[in-house]
Amino acid sequence: MIYLVDKYDLFNEFRINLLEEIESKINTLAPSVYEYHFENIVLYSQAHSYLNRNQIERNFDFGSYKLYIDYEGNLFLERDESFFEEDQLETPTLW
Repeated sequence: MIYLVDKYDLFNEFRINLLEEIESKINTLAPSVYEYHFENIVLYSQAHSYLNRNQIERNFDFGSYKLYIDYEGNLFLERDESFFEEDQLETPTLW
């Protein structure tokens, strides 16, 4: 699912001042930490039904999340739903 993200929410969540700092900031974090922050952003963002991939200026890939920035400065966060399906999160038993 794709979410339209307010850039100030992203700035506050990761404690950055410029959008250019996001990649270096996330690279210093453990995957579970940045996934937690992205999940918080998803909870308070509105779902967006359409993303024109021709208008993407930059994109970042962070595990099960992708962050897109379009030419108008809008931020979109895409979450790989297949990663979060309940079947995938179960641990198989030995018996």
